[in-house]
Amino acid sequence: ARLSILVAEDNEINQMLMTENLQTLVGRVVIAENGAQAIEKFSHENFDLIFMDIQMPEVDGLEAARESRKREAEGGKART
Repeated sequence: ARLSILVAEDNEINQMLMTENLQTLVGRVVIAENGAQAIEKFSHENFDLIFMDIQMPEVDGLEAARESRKREAEGGKART
């Protein structure tokens, strides 16, 4: 089965590596460049898996994960 994966990562090299490796192995990869983008993408799409960098600009990974879980509990879209 192909998976839909959200990768929240601010480093371009890490974004490329994650995309190349994950697309080949498991499926579709969506990149968020910071935690705020991750929350926005999470709100509009379903993901089977989310990889979250902890130290990112705007909203860090921990806060983005907390907000994503809160939205999920309130009937949000993602399945993590």
